[in-house]
Amino acid sequence: MDLEKIRRRMLWVGVILLLLYAGLYIRLALVQRDPKVQTAAGRQGTYTLRVGSTYGNIYDRNLEPLTNRDTEYLAAVIPTDQTAAVLKGHVPEGYDLAEQLRAGKPFVCPVDSEEISGEDVLVFSVPVRYGESRLAQHLMGYALEGEGVCGLESAYQQLLRQDTGTNQVVYQVNGQGELLAGSPAKVTPAEPVKTGVVTTLDRDIQQICEDAAQQMERGAVVVMDVHSGDILAMVSRPDFDPAALGEALRSEGSPFVNRALNAYSVGSIFKLAIAASAIQNGISPGYSYQCTGMTQIYGQIFRCHRHSGHGIQNMIDATANSCNTYFISLVQQLSVKQMLETVSALGFGRETILCSSLVSAPGQVQTARQLSVPAELANFSFGQGKLTATPLQICMMTCAIAGDGSLPVARLVQGWTADGETCTQLNGERRGLALPADTARQVRLLMEAAVDGNPDSLARPDNTRAAGKTSTAQTGQYDADGVECCHAWITGYFPLKTPEYAVTVFVENGGSGNTAAAPIFRRIAEGITENITKNG
Repeated sequence: MDLEKIRRRMLWVGVILLLLYAGLYIRLALVQRDPKVQTAAGRQGTYTLRVGSTYGNIYDRNLEPLTNRDTEYLAAVIPTDQTAAVLKGHVPEGYDLAEQLRAGKPFVCPVDSEEISGEDVLVFSVPVRYGESRLAQHLMGYALEGEGVCGLESAYQQLLRQDTGTNQVVYQVNGQGELLAGSPAKVTPAEPVKTGVVTTLDRDIQQICEDAAQQMERGAVVVMDVHSGDILAMVSRPDFDPAALGEALRSEGSPFVNRALNAYSVGSIFKLAIAASAIQNGISPGYSYQCTGMTQIYGQIFRCHRHSGHGIQNMIDATANSCNTYFISLVQQLSVKQMLETVSALGFGRETILCSSLVSAPGQVQTARQLSVPAELANFSFGQGKLTATPLQICMMTCAIAGDGSLPVARLVQGWTADGETCTQLNGERRGLALPADTARQVRLLMEAAVDGNPDSLARPDNTRAAGKTSTAQTGQYDADGVECCHAWITGYFPLKTPEYAVTVFVENGGSGNTAAAPIFRRIAEGITENITKNG
């Protein structure tokens, strides 16, 4: 057979196939326009309800979930007279059940029990992202309409949204969207969500701190691992409820502000940095000064809180008694350059990035030029004047003192998990040496005298031993009665001889550090120690 005949046959085959396809297309178009076929297709339609949804978890260091811990009950409902009777008394007060029933379409509504029984009611137990047992809300942040707005919800939005779970109920409907009688609903349960962010927080310690912080109206608590720099707990008061954002916006307490990352006047806890600089630069803790209750710097009077004076003080005495005039004398033995080098090495004046949406304020450290003014230098010696720092910075300084001079990089995020059982670690930053080890050990003796060796200290725990330093930081602001508002602070560590935990407590406008902040420190130290004993 020649090639010409083959070509002709192939051409005819192509023409025949083209005609067949054209005929099928025309037939399909005619069928689709047939009203009977349209009705049949309508009967095969579906109506889908999505009952509760969740997405990636945020975990603590032990892979205990910090989100989705609570549950609520949601019902998928077919509107009938019978379902109205079944649901009566089980929906929240103020919920307009009648309106939903009148709409005539399946709907989802909250109910108070999963024991509700009815042919046309399906009840699901679904996770609540942030319920009554929510913790560390300022770190968690919140999301709106599927978008993370702040905190870890914002910083790790992409990871958290990789894994979602939703219960689905599918009903058969006709072309008018009406349910087909006798057609059972198809239920597809949500798949468990395991993907998530793994933090350094310890859920038990966070709970201990939040319970202790109930004593303060406004303030913050930070707990860190002395050796690793891991943030084990961080509390800011007041907090907010993501389910009641409008109420939080109207609140006068600025609940959206994370006070642990905000900078404030610090007062006498800064004396630890001054003492460290002095010891590092060759001044003995035995350096003595006689406190008469006041001192005069170029005609300006600076008073000690004990107006009658403390008498002869060495560095240990002056730290325990929080003697201002001693430290005014001490800074005059140092160069401004020496002090600023120590203060910078301890992390003051620098922001700390925990993640893209959680960054601490840098605070403010006076410049060398500002400290050339004698009165400003005097204020600097006991943590006043223009100096500000965050509770996180103070806790990092405490870690350096408790950890033989090694300044940790504060860490909030360990890594991520795909299965909820193992953690893929993120690369951490290296620690830096802020103080010589011997200097750090000698500063610890000052803190030991201020708490463990001080019978008047309200920070002394009953079930362990601790060291620390309080302060009552002047703000330059006054209340309606003309009384100056002072911030209450304490920073410290425990156990005394083998430090593991650094704790900083800040009470905004709390007054005396020993009265307002120290009891919270004590409760936290006792709670963590008890938890260790209980859990091994």
